[in-house]
Amino acid sequence: YGNWAFFAWSGRLVHILAEADFEELRTSRNRNKITREEQTKLGTLRVGVVGLSVGQSTALTLALEGIGGLFRLADFDTLSLSNMNRLRAGVHEIGVNKAVITAREILEINPYARIELFLQGLTDETMEAFFGHPEAPLDLIFEECDDLRMKVLLRQEAKKRGVALLMETSDRGLLDVERYDKEPSRPL
Repeated sequence: YGNWAFFAWSGRLVHILAEADFEELRTSRNRNKITREEQTKLGTLRVGVVGLSVGQSTALTLALEGIGGLFRLADFDTLSLSNMNRLRAGVHEIGVNKAVITAREILEINPYARIELFLQGLTDETMEAFFGHPEAPLDLIFEECDDLRMKVLLRQEAKKRGVALLMETSDRGLLDVERYDKEPSRPL
């Protein structure tokens, strides 16, 4: 009974429960925090994370909690020794794209996770694919990038499409919540 998950990057083969039972058991402790219906809804969200230095912690926490039926991860950068203070990664991963490192971590938490990678980061050309076609748009975006132009572009797209955007910084604990889904006329 169940399935096998092979993690090519580490050469490990793991026997796991079938997907429905895996999710039920994996999220069972959340019942003291949220209802089964809330867990089901949160588990189907399409979540985008842009910038996977600080964003890695966000993506991994969501995966641990069973939030997100689809993750779109965008980062053009690779791990270097100088930014290992912000990522859960080892020195053996120096030179690996940060989105790939994050995807591997998520898949080790939940081998059934659906993940789409944007290894060139976000550009004017990839923005449409990142936000998704009308039949599968993002529900929520976590913006954790350093580029001011990209921060503005993400907000413009989120506003145009009615998608909630959150930004958190590790510096002094700043949290920015922009609910374009509930406040379409909200200024950037």
